[in-house]
Amino acid sequence: MAKRLGHNDSIALLKHYEVDIAEGHVPNGESIVITGGATRDAEAAITATAGTRSAHRLCPVTDFLAEGLVGELADPHLKAGKLLGRAMAHLIVKLSRMHVESALVTFSVTVLVEGDHYEVMPKSIDIEAPDTIKIPHRLGPHDHDRKDLHQRVR
Repeated sequence: MAKRLGHNDSIALLKHYEVDIAEGHVPNGESIVITGGATRDAEAAITATAGTRSAHRLCPVTDFLAEGLVGELADPHLKAGKLLGRAMAHLIVKLSRMHVESALVTFSVTVLVEGDHYEVMPKSIDIEAPDTIKIPHRLGPHDHDRKDLHQRVR
């Protein structure tokens, strides 16, 4: 069985894989939609779509394959070797790793590209995962694990 993850669990999963999520300011930029799913042969795959162009790879995606995928989008902002193109390739590798390691059924995120950086839009995140998924929540900067602080073995 599969379940659609709630907003907090989706954010926690993306942050576990070091994906930058937009907080506060919403940039005005070009959107790129990155989705993950399965092929007819049940292999994990990832697709990036910018405007009318799409590129597709089987997972897991290496840096080399991700750079090729970004190049196929033929977006003038995402030239191979440029800062933004490399950043998008790294994002695709992270999302591919998340897709495979978490055994996700499907996922979709919208990335807004502005200037030389990108941000994942939190309201666009849609993740369907197996019922058995364990979401790695992180403690906040002001949270404390009381057992470690107050219950030391003497």
